[in-house]
Amino acid sequence: MRLSTVDGAEFRFWLTRRYVRIVWLTLHQLTLAGAAPTATQSPAAQAAMADFQREQALDKTDFDSDFKAQAQALPLGSDPVLLTKVQGKQGADSTPILCLHSASGTGIDLALEPQISHSLLALLESAVRSAQWQTSPPSKLGLAAAMPATGSLN
Repeated sequence: MRLSTVDGAEFRFWLTRRYVRIVWLTLHQLTLAGAAPTATQSPAAQAAMADFQREQALDKTDFDSDFKAQAQALPLGSDPVLLTKVQGKQGADSTPILCLHSASGTGIDLALEPQISHSLLALLESAVRSAQWQTSPPSKLGLAAAMPATGSLN
């Protein structure tokens, strides 16, 4: 996986099937938590709000353009880093943060604006389908509700 920032930094990672599944579940849970549920909303209303936000975010995302490999900086080096740790947490301003790190702690913390989280979920779903890993999206697994929004999963 290659992630680029607006300032030209590129991060390169290797992902295992097991790791993608854990990231997928964590990202899904963080995305649901970021849908701004209220105490009075039912789970069905929360899911409907998340679906609405997903559609809005994906409408604004350009999936047709190719990835532009124009890295001005490689903060973690030119070789991909094998990711083994994932953590979901809330930032100071309640923005969900997805932390992706190697066994040695090298990695990146991604602040998840709704467009980023929904787009990343869609890209993971597409990659899993292309790799023929035959696993279902978290929303269809029924496991996301049991996954904590914070904490470390190793």
